[in-house]
Amino acid sequence: MLLERCPRLEDLTLGGPAPSPRLFDIRHVTSGRWPRLRRIILGDMVLLSPERGDAQARETARAFQEFFRIHRTLRHVGLEHAAGSAFWPGGFDWGSIGVGVAQLPSSKSMTMFPGHDVRDDDEDVVLPHLESFSGPLRYVKTLPPRTRKSLRSLRLTSLHHTLSAVGPTCNVVRDMDYLEELGVWIDLSFGSSGMASGSKARRGSLDSIGRGTGGVGGLDGEDAHVLKALLAACPETLRHLDVACFTRPMSSIVCVIPFFTS
Repeated sequence: MLLERCPRLEDLTLGGPAPSPRLFDIRHVTSGRWPRLRRIILGDMVLLSPERGDAQARETARAFQEFFRIHRTLRHVGLEHAAGSAFWPGGFDWGSIGVGVAQLPSSKSMTMFPGHDVRDDDEDVVLPHLESFSGPLRYVKTLPPRTRKSLRSLRLTSLHHTLSAVGPTCNVVRDMDYLEELGVWIDLSFGSSGMASGSKARRGSLDSIGRGTGGVGGLDGEDAHVLKALLAACPETLRHLDVACFTRPMSSIVCVIPFFTS
């Protein structure tokens, strides 16, 4: 019914971020074609089936990429599954379906949907109207550069559980000139124990996000340093920041408050 009798579908949500004891197979959804689709959210479900072999997994992954290439009207995409799931591709791979400037349609009138013409001036961009994205960092990083740069809202569903994970996030956010809303999930319980023992790896991770390089120095404690590094990476257009934190008992982020007000 969903595939054949809902030609005017604009909003599709299947599942949510919470793990489900029964995983719903959504592979058939990638064959859907809805010319007016503006919003899609896919939860903790099955897209790839390891039992079917690598060849079938590659074919399913290609159908997944093709779905997003065709649905150019999308404004919001939410991939709520946890990063590293065996049931999902590791990220977008547009090359697997031959997407590139030379391969994209050049006509102003596109006929991806029978009986519907989709017209816009951005034929060389996948997801040209995407404004909001929710999902793991690896999917954000593999969005087409122009699409990623134009995002106004980003919510990362992958947990930042090490210092080394914060740097790549800062690098991605730093390239988003129009970002207005950002949501991040951070585990700060990895804090000072490693620094106290002189961990070179931990110090190197801090350097990678700005400490000692003129980025965001002069703070007491790693917790505040991580948060300030994230804030420093955000563009001036940012209006809303939602940071969900796990942290150590008795830890404090009071010293980061002045940075918010400034």
